[in-house]
Amino acid sequence: MLNEGDLNVAQFSAGCAPLPLPEKAMQKEQEQPNAKTIAHALGITFQAVQKRAGKEGWAYTEETIRGGRRRLYDIRDLPADIQAALAQTLLADRGSMSAAAAEQIGNQEAHAASELATLGAHYESKPAHGKEEAQRRLAIVQAYAQLRGNGIARPAVIDAVAIQHHVSHATLQRYLALVDGRPEHAWLYLLTPRHFGRTAKAAFSPEAWG
Repeated sequence: MLNEGDLNVAQFSAGCAPLPLPEKAMQKEQEQPNAKTIAHALGITFQAVQKRAGKEGWAYTEETIRGGRRRLYDIRDLPADIQAALAQTLLADRGSMSAAAAEQIGNQEAHAASELATLGAHYESKPAHGKEEAQRRLAIVQAYAQLRGNGIARPAVIDAVAIQHHVSHATLQRYLALVDGRPEHAWLYLLTPRHFGRTAKAAFSPEAWG
């Protein structure tokens, strides 16, 4: 849960700044490498990876690609030697990131830091009852997120949270819209009323959020 003063520039920019397309692809490979990526890291063939995966029963998900489907493996579930090899390869790939991409990330982090300062100043400018209202809204949104994270269907969660926190469906969905796609560590600031008694969505550029 985010409390007053918890946000810092590093947290905010890491959660909000969009990554360049090559960096997004790298991030996906870090989290869910495919057999080709694993083969490259180990210096073995694609077929050898598939054979070992089948023999050891590696858990996987599938995604549709041009010409068929491919398996993606959660890096956290892979054997230790596979994780170690992937880590070395990914670090080497990250080290070869172009100067232009690095500069772009730096500019985005600076922009996110500026917006963090604006959001933080807005929250800190509120009287105690305004901050309490923001914290009340945060508790409502976090209750929704927790239940959804437990796999409960959205309609049932909407009903349960609305009853528990004595809010209408429309109000709850308005709060959810305010934080949709935003990092959780920024929710408190985003839920802070612009004017006490009503909620208006702050006009911050979507490029800084990703």
